[in-house]
Amino acid sequence: MSKYSFPRALHYGLAGALALWVVELTGVWNIIERPLMDPLLRRDAWCRQAPDNALCLAVDSSTVVTHGENRWPFSRLAYATALQGLRPESPRAVAFEVPMSNPQPELTVFDDALASQVERFPAVVFSARAVGSGSFLEMDREIPALAASGLAVRMLPNHASAVFPLASFAKSSFVGFSSLIPELDGKVRDIPLVYRFADKVYPSFLLASVVAMEGVRMEEVELHIGEVLIRKSNEVTMRIPVDHAGRMLLRWRANVPPPPRVGLDAAVLAAEQKRAGEPIAWDPAEVRDKMVFISREDPRTYEPVATPLGPCAPMRVHWEGWRVIYSGDYMQIAPAHWRIGAYTLAAVVLCWVAMATPLWFSVPFALSALGGAGYGMLYLFFEKNMLCGFLSPLLLLPTVTVFGILWRNKKQVHTLPIFKE
Repeated sequence: MSKYSFPRALHYGLAGALALWVVELTGVWNIIERPLMDPLLRRDAWCRQAPDNALCLAVDSSTVVTHGENRWPFSRLAYATALQGLRPESPRAVAFEVPMSNPQPELTVFDDALASQVERFPAVVFSARAVGSGSFLEMDREIPALAASGLAVRMLPNHASAVFPLASFAKSSFVGFSSLIPELDGKVRDIPLVYRFADKVYPSFLLASVVAMEGVRMEEVELHIGEVLIRKSNEVTMRIPVDHAGRMLLRWRANVPPPPRVGLDAAVLAAEQKRAGEPIAWDPAEVRDKMVFISREDPRTYEPVATPLGPCAPMRVHWEGWRVIYSGDYMQIAPAHWRIGAYTLAAVVLCWVAMATPLWFSVPFALSALGGAGYGMLYLFFEKNMLCGFLSPLLLLPTVTVFGILWRNKKQVHTLPIFKE
């Protein structure tokens, strides 16, 4: 065997692995991989259910008719009345998935009424919207940021500006960003937990809701490469796996039941009936010690979000994220340094074997290595809930083997002694 074959194999292996790593960072593989993996991710196997710790007050068609006279948006007096009725039942927190960014000049008294009710709750979350990407523009207010620095921040996509809820609503509450980011095929398969603005990182609406539910401060939430940590009394109580862009992969299981819900107008009526001692169809006491999401359900109130299960309301995406976090039904993305290290080692070995052994040995060896890689990825997927891209090894391993064979034939490299006649 020529003494130059191993250095050449090392060069080919490193170059191939580096090229595929760069391609992976662009997300191009996701166009093919993610749709093919959708059936596996949402397979109707045993599914962990989230604990009964949340409930949705839905702005449904009946609510739009009752409080908006069939128009949207309607006066915020309905939300103020709903909060007033829920407050005696002691919910843990309230989260407004309904946007609250546009003032109502002709109805400012109702905005003030809602702000007054918000101040009486232990924790309220409002949704904001991240706008654009690229150069950062100064935000018009300061909100608590997560503890994050270094590479974990630089790897996140940068946003240009933000649309916040009214200052009177959010001055004593949590604010989280609810913008959903579709993939190149237009479908939402994961949900951001953090958003970057310049050198600071802020929570998503989902993460802010979890923080409010857990009763911790935003300063106790940390972003690291591959995970978000939530601490309480200096002890890590939650580890949420995320990818390099700060997004948590959703399972989109078809057999997950919808969240418990009640119409907003029905909740307001039930609270009034309970105070008057009348019979009630729904007991407001069901919200005790729970997170209450006030969300949009009527199709006139939102733009549909495309998902692997079809179009749905934005709250359906946040609810799937809530279920994954509180049930522990995570699907982790295999760390990039694991994948690149494995790809590089396999590529170098296969290329060297192709350069140093006869064709009848190198080709079966490459096929067995490819089969072993496939088995390993399936094992990680089904047993460890870890997702590894399959296109990179599927392209890299045969390619370096062919390069090795071509180089061996061109240079007429001698085979290893054990293969000589």
